[in-house]
Amino acid sequence: MNKTEKKFLTIIPARKGSRRVPNKNIRPLAGVPLIEWTFKACASLDINQDVFVSTNCEKIQESARSFGLLCPELRPEELAQDLTSTADVVHYIIRYCQKNLNCIYENILLLQPTSPLRSSRDIKEAISLFTQKSADAIQSYTPAECPPMWINTIEASLQTDDFIPQNFKNIRSQDLGQFYRINGAIYIIKASIFLEKSSFLVPNSFAYIMPRSRSIDIDDEYDFIVADLMALHAKNYPQIASGEI
Repeated sequence: MNKTEKKFLTIIPARKGSRRVPNKNIRPLAGVPLIEWTFKACASLDINQDVFVSTNCEKIQESARSFGLLCPELRPEELAQDLTSTADVVHYIIRYCQKNLNCIYENILLLQPTSPLRSSRDIKEAISLFTQKSADAIQSYTPAECPPMWINTIEASLQTDDFIPQNFKNIRSQDLGQFYRINGAIYIIKASIFLEKSSFLVPNSFAYIMPRSRSIDIDDEYDFIVADLMALHAKNYPQIASGEI
């Protein structure tokens, strides 16, 4: 039987449990389970895709199916450990879809549920950039909160004489230029490149720039509270929707 070819395999990895934020993916954010923010962003994407949710949580599986997304099985236990890499999960899903769904995909779109404020517009624009640039990969970035020259380790003594390199002392931040960081919200890559490199960070990559207000990556309780407040009060601050902040 010939395999069905599709443009995108969209993968949402959502492991049960979290050491820093217990039950993070099903915890309500502004009244909606965190995972469903990403489900809703996928729902309005008008692209040739399958959306595959990888989880070891029955509640997340049930929610994914209610949105019409693929979640045919619970993730194998060996791929649901704290140290399991995203690359291993993506490899497994690609093989699963080829074997069990008889599908092959041109590109991989990875959407992590820990970036709930990323919008469907962001995803569409990132895909458009991917096409325009004839890119092998796209990652989403956001302006860094401070220059990297102002970041360092601190010794047990707490002494900070050399915290900032001498040649950067007494220089204003605005004179150091604009720096960016990967925000973890959107990764796009050609499937063939991912299978070869086992990484989303490859040559011929381009940056999709997102505002800081939509770039919160929930890693701990502080991040969750900030994202919850942003989501709850966004309607009162049009700068959030416009991406001005």
